[in-house]
Amino acid sequence: MATIDNTVSRRLGAVLLAAAVLGSITGCPPKIPPFGPGTVKPGNLPRNVPKLLRFAKKRIALGRAKGFHRLYHTDALVALEKARSLDPKNPEVLLLGAEVSRRLGERARTGPEQFKYAELGLRFTRAGRKAFPKVAAYPYYHAALMGLRVDAYRASAFSGVPEIRAACQRALLLDRRFDHAGPLRVLGSLLASVPAAAPFNGDIEKGTALLEQAVSLAPHFPLNHYFLAQAYAKDEENAKAARHYRRVICAPGSADWDPVIAAKYRALTQKALRALKRSASPKCK
Repeated sequence: MATIDNTVSRRLGAVLLAAAVLGSITGCPPKIPPFGPGTVKPGNLPRNVPKLLRFAKKRIALGRAKGFHRLYHTDALVALEKARSLDPKNPEVLLLGAEVSRRLGERARTGPEQFKYAELGLRFTRAGRKAFPKVAAYPYYHAALMGLRVDAYRASAFSGVPEIRAACQRALLLDRRFDHAGPLRVLGSLLASVPAAAPFNGDIEKGTALLEQAVSLAPHFPLNHYFLAQAYAKDEENAKAARHYRRVICAPGSADWDPVIAAKYRALTQKALRALKRSASPKCK
């Protein structure tokens, strides 16, 4: 499928849901916090979609140049929300809005903040899926944002997990290579992590096979290795798990592997290696 070069960042797509699904699944939805101080106000932005898109792209570029800067990305999201209200079927607005929401949700500091960005992002993906049913990005981002929502609000797991699975399967049919084999990564990590019982219908063997395909298609992307290592470790294939965890620790930085996400997953990887009684600081060539 066509993507928007230099604007849609193609990186992390998977959210492990085991903690959300296996833990408590009761409680009220989180109270959505406001945007932080300093975020641009919609009234201060133009009422013109091309100008709003230019503003959003510039803010995204500035944020990426700084290794992910929250304020720049929240500014971009405010502009994209306004652009969506003016042109609800603009594909560039919908794609960017979904991706920026996901980036902010994945890097959120609290559960309520994560829930907020997931909810905002789902507005873009729902519109995109309806207007452009043959574009893989929309069901793919929808699955990732639903994963963030379930992780932040566990009471939504029973309905959310089947919805994630269906969206992943749709994205997989349309373009399994999108976002570094993202549809394979998201669906594989989901199947490998959730319970086998309905309505979750997890399957460690199928999940592992999908993750192996993701690594084969995009071996350079660290999170393919992380989630495959998780699946191997769950199945007690510790030597295989350690090899793929090492690829996460040793991955070089890039626009798709920014310092915030890299630090988060290296810490998780080191913890996992210690649990396997392996060195948490493997040598990198």
